[in-house]
Amino acid sequence: MKPRTATIERVTGETNITVQLNLDGTGQVNVKTGYNFLDHMVTLFGWFGFFDLTIAVSTKPEQQPDDHHTVEDVAIALGQAVRQAVGDMEWGNVQGIARYGAFTAVMDEALVLVAVDVYTRGLAVVDLPSVRPTIGDISTEMITHWFDAFARESKTALHVKYLAGENQHHIFESAFKSFGKAMEQATRLEPRLAQQAPGK
Repeated sequence: MKPRTATIERVTGETNITVQLNLDGTGQVNVKTGYNFLDHMVTLFGWFGFFDLTIAVSTKPEQQPDDHHTVEDVAIALGQAVRQAVGDMEWGNVQGIARYGAFTAVMDEALVLVAVDVYTRGLAVVDLPSVRPTIGDISTEMITHWFDAFARESKTALHVKYLAGENQHHIFESAFKSFGKAMEQATRLEPRLAQQAPGK
């Protein structure tokens, strides 16, 4: 089995992003996006997914009116890295992964369910409350958009369902921990599925 790794470089008029990913890692994560809260959330994704993940971002301050470009571009690049590392998922040329994953991680009073299908359909259905307009140094609306962009680029059907919680930080932390665990389940190698897809 070839290494399930990927390196993505995304250069736009606003950002320059490099993502290095190993799906079969041990949770060694180094994320520096320029936004502390985004670093925290994406680090949780890597830790709980046991992914080795490095993300480096440089930006052009004059092209950054707000947090939108960086947050979106990080999600796009990470989604592309996941798709590249997983490989071609078309029927008959699959790399033997489990494909489905779901997890609900407790974070104190907060509870968020994440379910994923890593195959060929990129969409996100995100149900997360906005308790306050900003969280840390980013806007809460960009968390929802982050999941949208990731799902589209990774070709993952992604559902994020709020179940309980009042603290915005705890809610998002539960979401990203659940996300990491669900993606770890879905991308896990399944020997019984070597060279065949688990259904259409």
